[in-house]
Amino acid sequence: MKPSDRITASFFAAPCIRLLASGALTQDHQSQGRRWPADAGSSAPRTFSRVSKLAEMLSRTLFLAVAVAVAHADPMTFFAEDINDAGDGGVNEVPPLTEAPLADAARDEFLSFITDPDTEGFEAFEEDEETPLTIEFSCGDGQSVNATITGVGRVESQIKNGQYPISGLKYFRTRSESFEVEFTEPIAAFGFYGVDIGDVQGQLTITFITGSTLSGLSSIVTVDHVVDGNSGSVIYFGIIDTENPFQRLTFANSEGGRDVFAFDEFTIACPQQVQLSGPPSQAPSEVNLCAYGITDSSGTVCCCESCGACGGCDCDTLPGGAAECCPAAIITNGIPCLLSSDCGCVLDVDSPAVFLESGENECPE
Repeated sequence: MKPSDRITASFFAAPCIRLLASGALTQDHQSQGRRWPADAGSSAPRTFSRVSKLAEMLSRTLFLAVAVAVAHADPMTFFAEDINDAGDGGVNEVPPLTEAPLADAARDEFLSFITDPDTEGFEAFEEDEETPLTIEFSCGDGQSVNATITGVGRVESQIKNGQYPISGLKYFRTRSESFEVEFTEPIAAFGFYGVDIGDVQGQLTITFITGSTLSGLSSIVTVDHVVDGNSGSVIYFGIIDTENPFQRLTFANSEGGRDVFAFDEFTIACPQQVQLSGPPSQAPSEVNLCAYGITDSSGTVCCCESCGACGGCDCDTLPGGAAECCPAAIITNGIPCLLSSDCGCVLDVDSPAVFLESGENECPE
């Protein structure tokens, strides 16, 4: 089965807990400058749903407590991927996606924890300007941090081989095995868009280093994008770590020299800009669950929008199958809805499993 669009929210603690949730988004999200014409040729996102086995084994109380607690574990990561369906069948030259709703939703979740975030692209650089590249970011209150990109890469504007900018006309393009981003001061949050990541079997990993020297503490994150997937797909990745602010990042490409990666819209935040706790007025707004799915008649479960209906005769034959379209199967799986984009999940975890014996998805013979 071919992977499709997905969104992931991850919370790490000791011991490590990783929560995955997914679903299709069909309503418009702000694209913050994406200007590709509607006729550029992209297909509507398809639905992808999976949940980690660890998350399924967590008790309902622990699962929800980790997800909605005001005081969050550090670090937190945010990830989503929009598949470019024009790349089906190994097509390499594809038009840019006109929208990336899943990636945008992950970005919005990431930004919701930051006060006055600064996002910078590559418009200020010359065409074909090579590394080193220095970008100035604002930390608020008149403070600034410089980020210097070193390694092999350059600024481009040409749309080719599935690489293109997210906003504006320019982006950072690299085929090297690694490149680094070093900051003049430690930062607590970093996010970015990636385009055409992993379509030639490359795996993106990022090493976060707490100091400016090789003696700094480091941790490695493997970005959960599709490997050997479609050309021209878009990802968003963000990380927040207030306990161990980092000063240097190393981006690694397992297929450097073969798989070309494109990056745009870097966002940073200094420690004082990150708000993980506080009074309700400072906390992120309440999540509108099943905002892009379909609820069943009782409001107990959220089916995926691609199903076209939630439950009913032969719901297991609808796009997405029983796990996404049949309330009985969804309740049996017992996956709570956590994000507005989640589907194939339970909205009311305290509701009795009224569908389990109802035979709702069985048609008369």
